[in-house]
Amino acid sequence: MDLIILDDLNTEFDNLIDEDIDGILGANFLLGALVQIDYVGKVLRIVRPDFFKKPRSFKKQDSSIVRQRPFIEAKICLNESEPVDIYLLLDTGASFHLLIDEYSHPDLIMPDTVIDGRIGTVLGGELGGFLGAIDQIDFPDYRF
Repeated sequence: MDLIILDDLNTEFDNLIDEDIDGILGANFLLGALVQIDYVGKVLRIVRPDFFKKPRSFKKQDSSIVRQRPFIEAKICLNESEPVDIYLLLDTGASFHLLIDEYSHPDLIMPDTVIDGRIGTVLGGELGGFLGAIDQIDFPDYRF
């Protein structure tokens, strides 16, 4: 396993997430592993696939890995429109629920009522945009 040691981990990381950190686990470390995140129980499990035991409530969700990043397909409805197919990056560290690029599809029209401002904090700094609501989002086995 490769290891990078920095003379001084930029303290901006600590400020961005408002938490003291000693380092970052990268995608290469997790490649080939199953990651189970229990936000309620505050538990992160990293399991080799050959040791994974599926819980009864387990449902496999199709996804794709592009440049070591997980993506999932969904359908979204804005402004009572017809569903629009979207392609989402799964970001377990995001400080927002759902981020949509309104220019990614011609049928994605921003809701009439939005709030302009700071959406969240990302490793690159503040994320600006508009805060609004969606009518629904569908995944193959789930509707929200």
